[in-house]
Amino acid sequence: MRLAQSLATGDDVNNTYEFAVEARAAEPLRILPSQLARHALSSEFARVCRHPIDGMYIVPSACDQFTWFGLLFIRRGIYGGGIFRFNVRIPSDFPATTSLPSVKFDLFIFHPNIDPSSRRPDLTRYFPDGWKKDKHHIQNVLLVVQRLFFSFDFDPESSANPVAATMWREDKEKFRSIAKNCVNQSRMEVYDEPEDANDPNVLRAKRFMKVAVQTPPQSNVGVRPYSKITKFL
Repeated sequence: MRLAQSLATGDDVNNTYEFAVEARAAEPLRILPSQLARHALSSEFARVCRHPIDGMYIVPSACDQFTWFGLLFIRRGIYGGGIFRFNVRIPSDFPATTSLPSVKFDLFIFHPNIDPSSRRPDLTRYFPDGWKKDKHHIQNVLLVVQRLFFSFDFDPESSANPVAATMWREDKEKFRSIAKNCVNQSRMEVYDEPEDANDPNVLRAKRFMKVAVQTPPQSNVGVRPYSKITKFL
């Protein structure tokens, strides 16, 4: 668009000159979806670093920005002494997604809310309306993962593992015995190569064991009892 303006001199106000000024609208900023995802995931990881979760180590994959690796040390309770490795898969359309991230443990864990076949906890229980980008964070998912090991009372009809849910209600001693076997198994296999062993950032237990041993299993340091897991509505 060109705008005409008049310019009068002091000597002759009757002489006017017109000059053109070209006005251009600013071009909209273009951000590629991959750039937006990278920025959003960096912000999510920074949030986890600012507010670390007790007993949990998290690192993004070096090969796939939508994958995070986790290692969880349980210091007390029924699963006390367990060392559980897991990964978090984030939807590829993050952060605009309405789909929940998925979590998968490396080992079988006998738990009412962890599917025995897929080794995945049912996250829909805590995010019943799906993922809301303005309200939810990856840290919310990680908190659910941690607090699973302190909450076991689930309705067998709607739980991911009905056998475990029923056993917790009817035979807690047997449940504790099987859970202890899972703990022992986790400690034996934690040194094995993980499923994503080719990823440079995959978490291997050796580097963390010295830190974990320094905190006695019976210690309450950094661990709070959770009787209920909050829904992230």
